[in-house]
Amino acid sequence: MRLGGNLIRETLEAGRWKAYRGSDLLDVTDLNIGPNSVDVTLGDQFLLPRPKGTVVDVTDPGAITCVKHAGPYVIAPGELVLATVRERFDCTAGLCLGDDRPTYFVSQIDGRSTVGRIGLLVHVTAGFGDYGFDGAYTLEIFNLFPAAIKLLPGMRIAQVSWLSVEGPSVYHGAYQGPEHRIGPVAPRLGHDRFF
Repeated sequence: MRLGGNLIRETLEAGRWKAYRGSDLLDVTDLNIGPNSVDVTLGDQFLLPRPKGTVVDVTDPGAITCVKHAGPYVIAPGELVLATVRERFDCTAGLCLGDDRPTYFVSQIDGRSTVGRIGLLVHVTAGFGDYGFDGAYTLEIFNLFPAAIKLLPGMRIAQVSWLSVEGPSVYHGAYQGPEHRIGPVAPRLGHDRFF
């Protein structure tokens, strides 16, 4: 089950779930809530992954370096950049939706249709937020368009929706923590990440 926009709005207004931009608690009027999702906006920091050689050995933690760039950023055709959204959500509280048992939800991020129609992918594979994840999504933005595209901080870049999950366990992974609240997080490579 995917949560609808009216219930997203009611849940945020009632304070059962919370939305933040940085450390600031947002009011529901600060959000662009659609029929089944909430639009999220692009942050002002970018990471540019660069290989140290001609082949990336994923078991080598130092095989990729990331160059920091403050926005805006012009992404070239065929280029991958890491960015983040400014909003994050605390949605761990279960919702009672008709019976006595709470329903729990996990977030999912997807590109907006307008963004997709100009050839931008906002995530390559990491569109799913595990239950308990409280950071801002790191985006893996890839330009499929034959021309460069200017990425502007604050632009609506993606949408977050919520899907019900049965019997969740809380996420305690490598991409959790305060660094996910302030900017994109670089890839973590190493043998333990793949084997």
